[in-house]
Amino acid sequence: DALDGVDPALLASQLRSFVGTDHTLAGAQGVRARFGSDLPERMDAVASENAAVSSVILLVAVGPLGVALAVLALLARLLMERRRTALGIIAARGASARQLRTALTLEGLVLGVPAAALGWATSVVVLDGDPGPRGWVPSLVLGVVPALVLATASLPSGVRRVRRDLRAGGVARDVVIVLLAALTLAQVLASPVGAIAETGDPLLTAAPLVLALAVAVVVLRLYPWLARAAHRALRGSRSLPHFLGSARAVREPSASLTSVLAVVVGVSVAVFAVAALGTLRAGLERTVWVTTGADLRVSGPAVDSEQVEEVLALDGVAAAAAVTSVSPAILQLPAQSPRVQLYLVDPEAYAQVLQEVPASVGAAPVADLRENDGAAIPVLTSPRLDGQGSDGVRLVTSQNVEVEVLPSGDVLPGIADASATWVLADALDLPEVAAANSARLLLVRLTPGADPAEVAASILDIVGPAAVADASGARAAVADTPVFTLLVGALLVAIAAAALLAAGSLVLVQVTAAPRRAALLARLRILGLRRNGERALAWWDLLPWVVLSLAAGLGLGLLTARVLLRPLDLRSFTQGAGQPPLVIDPVALTAVVGVALALTVALSLLTIHPRASASVAEED
Repeated sequence: DALDGVDPALLASQLRSFVGTDHTLAGAQGVRARFGSDLPERMDAVASENAAVSSVILLVAVGPLGVALAVLALLARLLMERRRTALGIIAARGASARQLRTALTLEGLVLGVPAAALGWATSVVVLDGDPGPRGWVPSLVLGVVPALVLATASLPSGVRRVRRDLRAGGVARDVVIVLLAALTLAQVLASPVGAIAETGDPLLTAAPLVLALAVAVVVLRLYPWLARAAHRALRGSRSLPHFLGSARAVREPSASLTSVLAVVVGVSVAVFAVAALGTLRAGLERTVWVTTGADLRVSGPAVDSEQVEEVLALDGVAAAAAVTSVSPAILQLPAQSPRVQLYLVDPEAYAQVLQEVPASVGAAPVADLRENDGAAIPVLTSPRLDGQGSDGVRLVTSQNVEVEVLPSGDVLPGIADASATWVLADALDLPEVAAANSARLLLVRLTPGADPAEVAASILDIVGPAAVADASGARAAVADTPVFTLLVGALLVAIAAAALLAAGSLVLVQVTAAPRRAALLARLRILGLRRNGERALAWWDLLPWVVLSLAAGLGLGLLTARVLLRPLDLRSFTQGAGQPPLVIDPVALTAVVGVALALTVALSLLTIHPRASASVAEED
């Protein structure tokens, strides 16, 4: 209770200093004592978990923050578009550019700063405390964005909008963005595991947003070519709405750097979060299988063959295998003779226990141990022991035998992981060693629907007091830890925030283009345009560049998941089993893409209602 807010790494260091020296006891002259504690190791694990969570949250928060900035820029752009005519008239009546920019800047501050202050106050109430300087700095930055956008925006020279982002200045900007993205990607690829948590490199942290900017620039450069190609293909078509829609997409596209960036970042953040969640869950699942090996792992008392038969006879038990550990043992290889941990099993029983272990765990092919057709005894070895295919390899225990090292997997689920130096052999091939050592580990696979607690109680009645590890309980224990719950919640919040902000940006794009679209539709209705023609024009305003941005965001999300999960140190969530490999759930990924497409189609139809269009046209 007294450790709230304490730095676990600092506490671990202080505790190690405390337990590493002798201390004089108060009231006992000359009596010195040394204390011991396992808390420093646990504090190191907590510090590692905290660093990993902070890195992931910071990495996924950069994306929504970038989308928020893009949405604010779109809001400022909408304000400028709606006042373009008025500003042009004011400028024609003698207002200077300085006066116009001053007025726009003040209006941006009046709109942005109070809203940012309200958001900061809301966060203080929700967090039940002052978030400190680091809490109000992002709010202040967001609050002044509208003023900055309005102050730097190009002032209107007329009532017609002119596309400026593809001119020479835009080319220079795009080249700078692409070069910066290339440097950032090179830095990410050269970074070791855990670099983000260890160094706090801001370039690595900002990598998703920088790469998204480059992708948005590429989309903007590619879109006009695709739009012109589609327009040329539709010249011979009999569908006038699609021909007019493609012409509008070429001459007056609604896409801008901010709108494309919002869509790209929104989709890429969602894909990255899905990949991170899938990777974490797969890593935790692999850790549970490596550590438990089966539904139940019973360790401690000696287990003989009769007790194994009694366990197999219990209701709910599908398979059981006893494991004998033998130490010391020496594996005499051509270049070295390391000490190893020898494990003896019944290969058939152990293989039956491992039937439900996923292939991603990398379990050793234990069934191959029964394929003994020569003088040498077949064995499986740890990846750390390179003896496969070597001649004259011998295993020295109470017996000295020649062995054949078979192609092995990475781990022995429930027995040993890839970091240990282990050797697995068939107990029948080493009868003297098996008879001199007792099996003190029992792995049990349950039938579907069996209650682990009831079966474990029945097993303890047979073998006596023992330590029982339940695979389902281990999964629940890991999933219920505060750190993992926080991380999952943060990733889900990032997905929701990115989706809402991207949807908001599309709404703003539609609202910005509504007056021109409404005026065009009003004229075309007089000429006999039908409702499906209105829908076609609305689709051409939004769908082409949004679908292209969705595809780019999907590719960027997959790229960032592949290159950025490595600099994130996720080993603390796998209990030392190594950095989990990238795993992307195809169902979740399909759901993200489907929701994005459905949302785009829905928003493309948002402003084609006849009454809404007519009212907007009248206002225009």
